[in-house]
Amino acid sequence: MKKIFCYFLFIVLHFNLNAQIDTSYKPIEDALIWKIEGNGLVNTSYLFGTIHSIPINFLDTSLKLSTIISSCKSIYTEVSDSEVWAKNYLPANKNIKNFLPKRHYKKVQKAINEIYGITNEEDSIFRQNPYNYYNMMMGYYTKTIFTSYDEYLLIIAHKYGLNKKGLETFEDRSKEGTQKTINFDGLIYFLETRNEEIERYTKHLKNYINHYVNQTYINATNNPYKFELFDTFVYNMLDKRNLNWLPKIINAAQKESCFFAFGAAHLAGKNGVVNLLRKAGYKVVPVL
Repeated sequence: MKKIFCYFLFIVLHFNLNAQIDTSYKPIEDALIWKIEGNGLVNTSYLFGTIHSIPINFLDTSLKLSTIISSCKSIYTEVSDSEVWAKNYLPANKNIKNFLPKRHYKKVQKAINEIYGITNEEDSIFRQNPYNYYNMMMGYYTKTIFTSYDEYLLIIAHKYGLNKKGLETFEDRSKEGTQKTINFDGLIYFLETRNEEIERYTKHLKNYINHYVNQTYINATNNPYKFELFDTFVYNMLDKRNLNWLPKIINAAQKESCFFAFGAAHLAGKNGVVNLLRKAGYKVVPVL
């Protein structure tokens, strides 16, 4: 359960973990938006560190962000929006009650009833993926509306007619052992320890809104649960994915101006996207 839970926290970046930290690299500047230039690039591209689940009032609604996105031809999120929508619902004839212990299902059912006024268990709201329920339950217990940062960025991209693409697929994650097709274990853990998890998330959100990306990376590489093979797990979740993304980012940026959005923990670190691009000869500087 601990191992599965740590996976879940990496996916939504709701964590506060720590292990042996590699101090052989220079920390990058604390910033969420970066521009990529030089090394033969004709157009400027951008990196943006996200927090996948966020209270709606903490979204960056500035004209600056919209202007940057509108200047690009394509937006890349970790997984394409079309694939996310394809995975948005459980398989046919499946309901969340098939995946949750009865006591946890009752909590989700109560939240759905109170938030949406829906009592019919055949409604599609009872057939969504685990991530949607995490956002809903976080909002329910904190009296806050949570949303997906990726979804918000894609709405802006759609407004300006950008092509929407992904840096990887769910199948890629499955091959790396970082994702199960249907996994409610993280939601179950949250429901069992919600006070701790809300406190942990609050600390993480504070780092994020202050643009402390180096601290976000450090938190992401810590291991309070001390489960075996954690270093391998961290490598697969961060370094290996960054290394897999790098040629895709470079190839796309060579063709046109792109906006790359992914979890903020992927920005920093020795094998963070910023340092990898700099090692490849590109000028990567903070914008905000």
